[in-house]
Amino acid sequence: MKLLLIALFAVHAVLAAPSSSKLNPALQQELIENNFANIIITMRDRTSSVLSQFSRQSFATRADRLNSVASALQQHAAVSQANILESLAKENAVFTSFWVSNQISVKGASKSLISNLASREDVSNIFLDEEIPMDKPIDAHPVSRSQNNEPEWGIQNIEAPRAWGAGFTGRGAIIGTVDTGVRATHEAVRDTYVGGEYGWYDPYVKTQFPNDQNGHGTHTTANIAGTHGVGVAHGARWMACKGCASSSCGTAELIACGQFMICPTKFDGTGQDCSKAPHVVSNSWGGGRGNTFYNDVIVAYHAAGVVPVFSIGNTGPACSTARSPGDRKSVV
Repeated sequence: MKLLLIALFAVHAVLAAPSSSKLNPALQQELIENNFANIIITMRDRTSSVLSQFSRQSFATRADRLNSVASALQQHAAVSQANILESLAKENAVFTSFWVSNQISVKGASKSLISNLASREDVSNIFLDEEIPMDKPIDAHPVSRSQNNEPEWGIQNIEAPRAWGAGFTGRGAIIGTVDTGVRATHEAVRDTYVGGEYGWYDPYVKTQFPNDQNGHGTHTTANIAGTHGVGVAHGARWMACKGCASSSCGTAELIACGQFMICPTKFDGTGQDCSKAPHVVSNSWGGGRGNTFYNDVIVAYHAAGVVPVFSIGNTGPACSTARSPGDRKSVV
């Protein structure tokens, strides 16, 4: 009987999920069902202590601000994460360090590793690296394509041509889009792509050129900076990050895209050049309500002088249909 009880206890210990107030409910449930999980670790030293200084500072150029914010965050993460990154390396863990939010992504973390991480004093919380499903576009009435590139009905309805007539076409602005990517060869967006080495990043597989296996990102980018009568700011140029692989968006990849938009790199993640950062970033994705996982990225955007815009979801108009992070209450 004693041996049986010991055996049952051992089985229970293997199956039970690590119990800690630092683990979010979704992660705890995942560990009940599986022995491994993709996780995001948030360090106790938050970025707010670093970024608060920038609201009171002025800079000679926009590039100076971008470089200063990125440098401060990188130094902060290097010090804050040094010990835990060393431990993860010894465990042969597959991880990615993010300076933009002082977080670390770990793929396939075991229960025992997660339990050890949760016991660390330098860790604030650990949450599941979830896949956020893309919203399906609201069905629209079919509209015949203009043959002479006249503004389409939506462009006309918001009176964008009046703004164009006053000289506001978006010329001089660079728009970043975090979505399913962009098919850069599409006639509506091919002439407004920034091009060069700093206009595209794919955190999933590091593809070299913009691509889109869904179509959603091409659609939203064209809405913003497209030609042929479909873009509101047809004079602007676009760059993009593939935060959503196809029909869903990985939490770690979305954080990676936020980091890229504040300080762009080449397609392989090397050679950062913060001066290439866009002026505005469109994020046409979201999930759940009241989820704060992206708050630190948003704070970094504002400190760097990059304006983030988020969709609010397509499931309205009832109450409690706004999606995160678009439902965030504060802008700073």
